[in-house]
Amino acid sequence: MKRKMVLVVVLLFVLVFAMSTQVNAAGTWTKQTSGTKNDLHGVRFVNTSNGWAVGAGGAILHTTNGGATWKKQTSGTTNDLWSVYFINAKTGWVVGDNGTVLKTANAGATWTPPQTSGTSNALYSVYFINAKTGWAAGNAGTILHTANGGKTWTAQSSGTNDFFKTVQFVNANTGWAVGGAGNARHTTNGGTTWTAQNLGTTVGIYGSYFTDTNNGWVAGNGGTIRHTTNGGTTTWTAQSSGTPSFLLSVHFVNTNTGWAAGSNGAIIHTINGGATWTKQASGTTKDLLSTDFVNANTGWAVGMGGIILKYRDTTKGAAATMK
Repeated sequence: MKRKMVLVVVLLFVLVFAMSTQVNAAGTWTKQTSGTKNDLHGVRFVNTSNGWAVGAGGAILHTTNGGATWKKQTSGTTNDLWSVYFINAKTGWVVGDNGTVLKTANAGATWTPPQTSGTSNALYSVYFINAKTGWAAGNAGTILHTANGGKTWTAQSSGTNDFFKTVQFVNANTGWAVGGAGNARHTTNGGTTWTAQNLGTTVGIYGSYFTDTNNGWVAGNGGTIRHTTNGGTTTWTAQSSGTPSFLLSVHFVNTNTGWAAGSNGAIIHTINGGATWTKQASGTTKDLLSTDFVNANTGWAVGMGGIILKYRDTTKGAAATMK
């Protein structure tokens, strides 16, 4: 009888261990060869094949095979580039230091001479909802808006001198600009007016992501993650990240599934909207500065020293894509 009980306990232990191992090892991160030592600040994929990464010294990299190979593109600038956004496999924008804004209509084969942004402030983030309508944000509370694909950019009043690390819109009216010491601004009219939101923290915030008008996350110093289910208009709730690392990027593919990445190669993952976060092995100690996912199975992270990592999870079926 005792032997049977011991056997049952052992089998239960093995089952629990196997289940936990499967959860933690469901997806894997592998290094890709970027061909550059330049720090990479931003990454954007439009599907599982076509993507771009941008970084220091005007670096722009492009892949058409999911990162199996990366090729350098000529940006025409030596300014540090911080963010890249493509609306399809051909049309995209890059922003960077000294108000730099570049555009391509041919997947980056050529990048137009810098667009006139009207600012000399560094621009850290760019986001478009279609071929004409977009925003860029950066130092000194700068928010710019274009309604003609970047031919002209107009400054919008953010009401702060703190920097913005991210700007994102979920439709033509509703968007957020986030960064700095607990700094968040929200608009419901395309940026005609921006309203301050109380994140409930004053630590440095470097990443944000919204899946819709209600659900969003911000991430920052000391493993800080805060979550809202009402667009941030009334409440932001602290989540336990389980890491002391600076979190420099956060990305969700739906309201449940997301990742955050940051200093010393830290990557954490959630499948329940951030109620719990689990560490994932990145295989690097380099700071990871930007992430992008095309679905719950496939994503990339880029960072210091030209590091590029790819995430693959072949155990999951098709998942909703939330770009």
